[in-house]
Amino acid sequence: MKKLVTILTLFIMIITCIVPLSAKTKVKVAYPIQDGLTEISENGVFSGYTYDYLKELERFTDFEFVTLEGDVNDQLVAALEKVKNGELDLMGAIIYDESLASIYDYTSTNYGMGNMALYVSANNANINETNIYSMKNLKVGVLSSSNKKNPSLDKFGETNGIVIEQVCYDSFEKMNQALEKGDVDSISVSEQSALKGNYRVVATYSPRPFYLATTKGNSHLISELNDAMTKLNKEQTTLMSELHDEYFSLRNNEFSLTDSEKAFIQENPVIEVAFLGGKAPFQSMNGQGDISGITVDVLDSIGKLAGIQFKYVYTESYDEYRKWVSEGDYMLLGGIASPYHSQEEKYTLSRSFLESSVELVLVKNIEATDIYNHTIALPKGISVTNDYEGKVKYFDNPLACLDAVESGKADYTYLNSHTAMFYNTSSKYDNINMIPQEKNYSQKTSIAIRNDVSSQLTNIINKGIDSVTALQIQDIVFKNATYVKEDLSLIDYIQENPVEFILFGLVLLGLYLSLRYYTKLKNDKKIRREYERFQQISELSGDCFLEYNIAKDCLTLSGGGAFLLSSVLIYPDYLKNCYRESERIRSVLNTLQTFNEECYIEFLDGEKRWQNVLLQPIYDNQNQATHIIGKVTDIQAQKEEQLLWRELAQRDSLTKIYNSAACRDLINKFLEEEKNYKGRLAFIILDIDHFKSINDQYGHYFGDRVLQELAMTLSRVTKSTDILGRVGGDEFIIGLKYPESIEYVEVYCQRLLEVVSHHICKDKEIDVTVSLGVAFSRKANTFDDLYQFADQALYQVKKTGRNHYQLYNTLEKDEN
Repeated sequence: MKKLVTILTLFIMIITCIVPLSAKTKVKVAYPIQDGLTEISENGVFSGYTYDYLKELERFTDFEFVTLEGDVNDQLVAALEKVKNGELDLMGAIIYDESLASIYDYTSTNYGMGNMALYVSANNANINETNIYSMKNLKVGVLSSSNKKNPSLDKFGETNGIVIEQVCYDSFEKMNQALEKGDVDSISVSEQSALKGNYRVVATYSPRPFYLATTKGNSHLISELNDAMTKLNKEQTTLMSELHDEYFSLRNNEFSLTDSEKAFIQENPVIEVAFLGGKAPFQSMNGQGDISGITVDVLDSIGKLAGIQFKYVYTESYDEYRKWVSEGDYMLLGGIASPYHSQEEKYTLSRSFLESSVELVLVKNIEATDIYNHTIALPKGISVTNDYEGKVKYFDNPLACLDAVESGKADYTYLNSHTAMFYNTSSKYDNINMIPQEKNYSQKTSIAIRNDVSSQLTNIINKGIDSVTALQIQDIVFKNATYVKEDLSLIDYIQENPVEFILFGLVLLGLYLSLRYYTKLKNDKKIRREYERFQQISELSGDCFLEYNIAKDCLTLSGGGAFLLSSVLIYPDYLKNCYRESERIRSVLNTLQTFNEECYIEFLDGEKRWQNVLLQPIYDNQNQATHIIGKVTDIQAQKEEQLLWRELAQRDSLTKIYNSAACRDLINKFLEEEKNYKGRLAFIILDIDHFKSINDQYGHYFGDRVLQELAMTLSRVTKSTDILGRVGGDEFIIGLKYPESIEYVEVYCQRLLEVVSHHICKDKEIDVTVSLGVAFSRKANTFDDLYQFADQALYQVKKTGRNHYQLYNTLEKDEN
């Protein structure tokens, strides 16, 4: 016998070495054709949100894509039926629904979010994503053959103070014609409808997550998918937002012009833009008379794309600027702030290209809580409310307001954060403090277009702003906020210091050394100022920035988030002393690869929060790594949202206890974790006696009430550590962990029978009773095994008169 076992063992080892093992599972995926989600080109090329997401999952699981014939509705019906029957394994783009959850198993996390969107005509310059929230009334077309209003749209209007009039249409063609004629201001359509044409999205509402769904009971596949999705979401935190922008967003990053827009540019190849200055880094003039700033760079970018030459006219006098505006001499006004700028009737704002937080700037001897009895400095053209009790002084521009506070002519003012930080780094401002305001208190900067100019110019400007990516905007802001001028020349120094030059002119070597030393000090000071300016701007973001010098073994932290993570901002001998989190820096040094992971990090106050840690090696001209730079970003809100959706997906919508899928997962997980230990489970199926008669006699509303009261009663008599759920209809599951004895379980069951019969719906004077089937777990048992055993016991109870319990088996004393 021993010889036979030895031979079989050797045979298995040989087969294992020869036959390759497949570590991945092929999954047949239903692929109904849906715009934006699952598409196939004429050449048979696959694309779409779901397809691209599954392609990323292929690194963790193999997928075999299956397409179905017929139109979209036929494909969807056929695909759902085939997944239900097990012919196919998986289907995407499924909204969570309780009725579907009893037929299919959902993944624990969603892989995308669908929104309803408000679309306007692309040629409509009167409504954009900025001013829609200040509108009082809005007429919206909705698709509804039954003339039924959309409650989510009404809620969106109530939340934002907009009175929305819904106009119902029974076809998209009619609704679209109404939009083109101007019968409605906008139309409400799902982003997933892949709407194409001459439209713009101005707002979104009513977000709904969508999931991957599998054949019911395929727990191995669901577990594998959940694991793969967790790894993918951890590796690519922005994947879902990138796919959403690619397939569902109408924001057009590819700049193109219509024939009428090209004709407008031919007639107007040069367009003058008026600037009110004193608003660096948005718009200002240097000593050489050059106009520069963020607004100028954005317009130059648009002009390069469109073939327009923008000519800039600049003044720091509000009276002169006001004259230009009132006379309408210029088609465009640059760098207009909203909502604090009182828009001129002759001009309409474009989309915003930059949003800034707001800073309170006040003299050092005044507390922020006591400003309302003091004098505020405001740019001319901005009014205050009638109930404002303090004094107001008006000045030409934001820079003049800042100078007034510094000199004592006024006590405080408000500036957007980019402007405040830019001017605050100047050494001449020593008498002021700056206090950031609330996050929802912000300014948006736009371009103003004269109303009597062709709408084509508005379209060109908005298209150009769309084409400037967020990364390009960041580069433009950084360039204008951290620009360092070139070194002073010898001639400049001589002109500024004629006396010194005459005194030391004969000592050439001394003059050369003095000039070099002076220039170095001056540039170092400028660089320090610009670095401080960058630090102040970075602190507004709330992120923690880090820089590790490899040669010096020194780590430096900066940004607003740094003060939350560490009381020390500079760590010399960082790796040598093995400071906190040093293993991540060491891993980047060893691999010279980008480190990008989600980490649960403890703050100085003891609180732990989820952070995204990004580390990147930097190389010199000889391709040698010299530094590691990185950023730590707080993603706690994103994590909490994921956990919320996961919790909602596990709950029964009627009774608020666990649903069938959650019960299956929790019990299988417990059985798997405890299979090598003495942990046991008493698996109980509870069924309401004659529940159909209750529904028939008293109605389904009362039947739902019985289910809810029963769930609450079961929750009161069941430990929080045990598992309680409703698996469908009037059937409940209870998983008692670590039962002490058979007697303990029998007492529990008897108590359930008594509590239910005495406390459920006594106001109706009806008797509600339940029947119980009980099975005790054994080694290698699964949820399905225990469910089958307990169901057999329940069947015996119903055969013998109901309102009782039955044990399928006994409790073993030792499973090991």
